[in-house]
Amino acid sequence: MSAQPSLILLPQASGHGYYSYASMDRQWGTKPTIDTIAQIAADFVRNQRCEIGIGDMSFRSGGAMPPHVSHTDGRCIDIRPLRTDGAAGPVQITDALYDHAATNLLARSLLTHSNVSRVLFNDPKIPGVILWPGHDNHLHVITKS
Repeated sequence: MSAQPSLILLPQASGHGYYSYASMDRQWGTKPTIDTIAQIAADFVRNQRCEIGIGDMSFRSGGAMPPHVSHTDGRCIDIRPLRTDGAAGPVQITDALYDHAATNLLARSLLTHSNVSRVLFNDPKIPGVILWPGHDNHLHVITKS
C-alpha cells in the first residue's frame, strides 16, 4: 500500500485567474495539480479575460469524497463551464448562457497541458473530452501527478 501524497490547499486569494465555488476543505491537491491549475487559470484569464470556477478537488488527507467516486488523491479538479455573460456561476451545456466557444478554449488549454491526463465533460462538440454521466455542469480534470 503506497503512502498518500502530501496535499496542499488551493490558494484562495483573488487575482489568480480563478474563483472557488467549493468549500476550502474540499480544495486540496498535489503540488503538481495545484501548479497545473494555477498556470492554466493565469494564462486563461490573461488571454480570455475571464476567470474559471474551481470546485471539488480532494480532502486534506485524501480518501472518499461523497458524492464522487474519484477525488481521493488530490489529482482531480472540477471546473465550471464558462458562461456567455461572464458571470461566476453555475451553467449546464443545455443552458442558453453556456459559452461553448470559451469552454472549448478552456478544454483545449487543459488537454494540451503536459500534466493533464484526461478531461471528462459532456459537450460532444469539444474534441478530446470524454463523455461521462453527470458531467453536463462541470469539466472533471484528471492530472498525471
